[in-house]
Amino acid sequence: MLLEEQRFLHEDLERLEQGISDRVAEDSRHIRDRLNRDHQIAGFLNRIQEQSKRLVDIYNDTEGLRTKEIQSISTGDPFDEFSKQMAEIKDFHKRYPNEPVENLERAYKRKAPGEGESATMEVDNMFTGEEAFGRFLDLTTIHEDYLNLQNIKRVSYLQYLTMFDNFGPPHMTLKRADKSTDAYFNYVGRLADYLESFMRRTRPLEDLDKLFTSVDQDFEKAWEENSVPGWGPDAQPVGPAAPKTEGTGEGVWCPDCEKEFKNDNVYKSHLSGKKHIKAAEARKAQRAANGTPNGETTNGHTNARGSTLQRLKERAIAEREYRVKRLASMMETVRTDTRVNVERKQGMTERERQLELDAMFAESAEAPNRNGDDESDSDGDEKIYNPLKLPLAWDGKPIPYWLYKLHGLGVEFPCEICGNFVYMGRRAFDKHFNEARHIYGLKCLGITNTTLFREITGIEDALKLWDKITRDKKKEKAGGENIVQMEDADGNVMPEKVYYDLQKQGGGLAASITYSPLIHAEAPPDSGDSNTPKIRLAEVHQHGRDAETKWVTKGTRVYDITDWIPGHPGGEVILRAVGGAIDQYWNIFSIHKKQEVYDILESYYIGDVDPQDLVDGQVPVDHVEDPFKNDPKRDEKLMVLTTRPCNAESPEEELGSWCTPNETFYVRNHMWVPEASVGNHKLVIELPDGEEKEYTLEDLKANFQEVKITATLQCSGNRRKHMTQEARSANGLQWGVGAISNAEWKGVRLRDLLADAGLNLNDLPEDAKHAQFIGAEAYGASIPIEKAVDKRGDVLLAYEMNGQPLPPDHGYPMRVLVPGTVAARSVKWVKRIVVSEEESTSQWQRRDYKCFGPNVGAPQAKWDEAPAIQEMPVQSAITSLRNISCHSATDRKLLQVYGLEEDSVAVEGYAWSGGGRKIVRVDISADDGKNWHQAELLLDESLGSKAWAWQRWRWLIPRWQAGRCFVVKAVDEANNVQPAEVGRRHMGT
Repeated sequence: MLLEEQRFLHEDLERLEQGISDRVAEDSRHIRDRLNRDHQIAGFLNRIQEQSKRLVDIYNDTEGLRTKEIQSISTGDPFDEFSKQMAEIKDFHKRYPNEPVENLERAYKRKAPGEGESATMEVDNMFTGEEAFGRFLDLTTIHEDYLNLQNIKRVSYLQYLTMFDNFGPPHMTLKRADKSTDAYFNYVGRLADYLESFMRRTRPLEDLDKLFTSVDQDFEKAWEENSVPGWGPDAQPVGPAAPKTEGTGEGVWCPDCEKEFKNDNVYKSHLSGKKHIKAAEARKAQRAANGTPNGETTNGHTNARGSTLQRLKERAIAEREYRVKRLASMMETVRTDTRVNVERKQGMTERERQLELDAMFAESAEAPNRNGDDESDSDGDEKIYNPLKLPLAWDGKPIPYWLYKLHGLGVEFPCEICGNFVYMGRRAFDKHFNEARHIYGLKCLGITNTTLFREITGIEDALKLWDKITRDKKKEKAGGENIVQMEDADGNVMPEKVYYDLQKQGGGLAASITYSPLIHAEAPPDSGDSNTPKIRLAEVHQHGRDAETKWVTKGTRVYDITDWIPGHPGGEVILRAVGGAIDQYWNIFSIHKKQEVYDILESYYIGDVDPQDLVDGQVPVDHVEDPFKNDPKRDEKLMVLTTRPCNAESPEEELGSWCTPNETFYVRNHMWVPEASVGNHKLVIELPDGEEKEYTLEDLKANFQEVKITATLQCSGNRRKHMTQEARSANGLQWGVGAISNAEWKGVRLRDLLADAGLNLNDLPEDAKHAQFIGAEAYGASIPIEKAVDKRGDVLLAYEMNGQPLPPDHGYPMRVLVPGTVAARSVKWVKRIVVSEEESTSQWQRRDYKCFGPNVGAPQAKWDEAPAIQEMPVQSAITSLRNISCHSATDRKLLQVYGLEEDSVAVEGYAWSGGGRKIVRVDISADDGKNWHQAELLLDESLGSKAWAWQRWRWLIPRWQAGRCFVVKAVDEANNVQPAEVGRRHMGT
């Protein structure tokens, strides 16, 4: 029978290969189906290995049975051997008449549900609901085991997902001696077993045994080399010195305190401290309990047996920690997805989570019937009677003919700009002008302003209109050059006609207007005097930043401003213009466009640009340096208020998320984005006594504890546009609700940096009252020193934002982050920090970002007496109003959460208060404040010592109850209430 078995094995291998091929060719869309397919393929591969091994044994014929059977068939009458084997088969079935016969043709074939395929798949019992068929980790029970460990720092589940594979400080607070307990040994073992089990369940087709073996081999090698982190040989120091084999390896390690010290003197002084003495005694007692009395090490000779047992136990624990680290690194994507899923669920109510779980199980239950459903659906589709080819409704059936005629869906509207795409019905045609297809077609034609091209569908018509618009703009610009410009006391520039119209109105803004003709009266033109020095542009270039004397050009005139640079209010930013033209810089900073400034500049006049270098009487454009040429490219979704410098709001749809994406985080720049890199950026800290210390970004990461906080940044002018609309005109950028964003920041504490630089935090000097920050682009601001050194103030030198390096627009490579305070104090691209007796002398600290009474205008404002804005008041805003339909399956789930069954309106927004004060209530009214309700505060996981992040909220109301005006106000934990009316303040802050 060996030949028959050989034939059977060959056929079985072919059937197995065909079964694998059929399953690989399947398009399994649901993760449940894919996992079930992979597990079936893994079972087939194991059977192939078993059958192949049996087949090889037959061919090797070690016992000679195959040769004997061939000889018995080939000699004598072959039917005698056939009859003999047939008799054996009949005798077997006679003795076992009920023995089932397996049909292997069908065993490996993919069965439809109606052919006897079990509705319950193999993977259904492998995963918990939290794991969602291998998409996420479920460490909830292991997290509870972690919290039950002694002397452990309590962390939330979300924080645990970030640090469960970190077994050393600062993440793990357990000391090495405390890890030798049975509870910790069992905890690490369960964690390693779970990760290994999860990989086996989610990766059935990978050779995981080989992978796990390589992990074990790597551990053995690291253990022999004593390079396993945190588990090196425990050597007791002799004298004041200590080994440098633990921690980062760069400082001095204290085995008793299990802490690394960067300075030898600090280490020596801590040896006499109470904390160290207590830790040393505890360690000595622990070692005595482990069989190493008198503090002898495991390398000593007093109790070799006890030390060996202790070392073996440490090895077992270290092996499990090492395995957890390696396995966690292999599942980084799943780990990240788990964090996102947990954050998402924490923002949901209990009812929403239950509905989602029910929907997932319902989807799983429907999965086995998908093929059958698809087939029945396709049969049903063929039976639908639709001779008029009417569009199908949401239920797959044709819409009524009267509705088809009512909306004119039979009328075709072609659009040449959209590639001759045909839109059915007027409604779809009108809607497509705002859709991406049409806008993209216009941009391909070089048309940027698409709002003026509604109803234009022909390419030729669009090009003609764009050409006309371009020509009109050029004419308007050329005519505007001859208009005399005027400037009021606040720096607002306007045409002469507008200036006189406002003056005639009297009071209000006109009262603060003063005459200051601009540009065309700013500087005397070239007199044409032959005795006036003529200077070539090449010579101007030679007097740049590195030259002894520094020249600039303004118009066609040349000035030597060497003596003026030390007194320039904007600091060294003026050095960007030396050796070239300052025209663009003056266009940016309108404060220069005043007669007294022109008079100062004229006092440094030395000559005119040589006519040989002029083009049409002007300095060539390529000679004027563009300070914004290196600005980064911004996301198109940002709502741009000004482009140079860039000031842009976050779009309203992004304000509904917990952390605002880096690309759409609001941008507030006072100047250009400076060029910077990690390699050449230095941070200097200057103390009141003049002592300075320099740091690089690598110094911060290597020598200081990293901290993560979630904090909201908001421009002081947020919602200034609403203030202008509801009260009186407020000067400054007219921000909507989007000059605010939230992010997770990573960096080091400023107080740690100041202490390292030599500032005594326990006894601050009398002249240490402010911490001044200076950016690379010359922007400056300051905060009180009490905020800078507060343990719970969380002031950071940040270098990461939402898990990524800071974007250029947000301070790369490092910035100051002052949570709970107006964003103007969180200086970007910080290069210098000065501890001083006075606040920053920057104009943005002394002459901006201040509040005055509602009756105070620009002429009456006493800037030197008003304090600079620091902490922000309580506030809230509506960011989303949307209709919720009871006919939509998705919307019905949300309605059920709030106990509603009818069409409703969902209102969402944010609330925030400065100083880390938590939002405790959000009141909302749908009838302009007549009746008030309380919105639901959504759950969010905030990092930091206080509530630095915004609070998201949501409220649903039946549509028939909603009035025409929604209003909202917030209350913080100090019972500060957002005012019901908008008051007017100068500068709109």
